[in-house]
Amino acid sequence: MKYVQHDRGKWKVRITVPEELRAILGKRELVESDLPSDAKSCEKLAHGIINRFFAQIDEARDALEARQKFPSVLLSAAAKSHYAARWHRML
Repeated sequence: MKYVQHDRGKWKVRITVPEELRAILGKRELVESDLPSDAKSCEKLAHGIINRFFAQIDEARDALEARQKFPSVLLSAAAKSHYAARWHRML
C-alpha cells in the first residue's frame, strides 16, 4: 500500500500534508505508528487510518476555501463564539 511503510520492524501510516494546508492542520505529516506487527492485521487497520487522514485533509481544504471566500465573516463568527463561551463560563 502506498501510505503504509515498514520501518525498523514497525508499521506506519504516513501521509504528507499539502503545503497550503500545513498551517491549518499544524503538521507537515499525518503519522500513525501504533499498528500491529503482522502485515495482514496492519493492512486491515491501515485502510481506516488512511481514510481518517484524508478526511482531515479534506476538512482542512474546506476550511481554507471558506477562509479565502469569507475571511471577515469567519473572524467575526470566531470572536462571537469566543465571547459567548466566556460569558457562559461566568454565569
